[in-house]
Amino acid sequence: QVFPVDLDNREACLALAGCDVLFGCVDSAKGREDLAAIGAFYCLPCIDVGMRLDPDGSGGVKAINGHLHYLIPGEFSLRDFGIYTDKQVHADALKKSDPEAYASEVRAGYIAGVNEDSPAVISLNGFVASLAVNELRFRLHPCRSIEPQEYRAVGVAVSEMALFPQKPLAAEPSPYLVARVGRGDVTPLLDNP
Repeated sequence: QVFPVDLDNREACLALAGCDVLFGCVDSAKGREDLAAIGAFYCLPCIDVGMRLDPDGSGGVKAINGHLHYLIPGEFSLRDFGIYTDKQVHADALKKSDPEAYASEVRAGYIAGVNEDSPAVISLNGFVASLAVNELRFRLHPCRSIEPQEYRAVGVAVSEMALFPQKPLAAEPSPYLVARVGRGDVTPLLDNP
């Protein structure tokens, strides 16, 4: 089933709540925040992936990096891993709800760095998406030398041809999602007015 809407749409949210596992392949901080909230409210694990190409300043690419995070409700979130900040979520939400106020905040310097395009290349996205599918398979049927509970994130340094486990930047899970674990169908949906 396809829903051509944002994740804060009630019908789309409830359809996702009926899944067993969520896969996140979104480009915005707000989209990632909403998917993590759905996972928390409905006690669903989520595997989030992303890619980033860093320019070298001369028209080329300096580095190609990605990530894969296995999120368990009540544990560390993408915010705790430094994938996005509250300011980025605010900027994404404001851009959608009030484009004029968003433009005003960009001009005033309250929102910085948002006009940088992050080019996506289908083969790289396909690569990290296949890692996500295999991550679920390896968690259902362990076959690695490292136990699944020993890591929650994998960094992907395509330029260096390396995969490596990552640790959260935060010492403790952020209370934002922890407080929402298992709350299910609430009004307003996902505590978003």
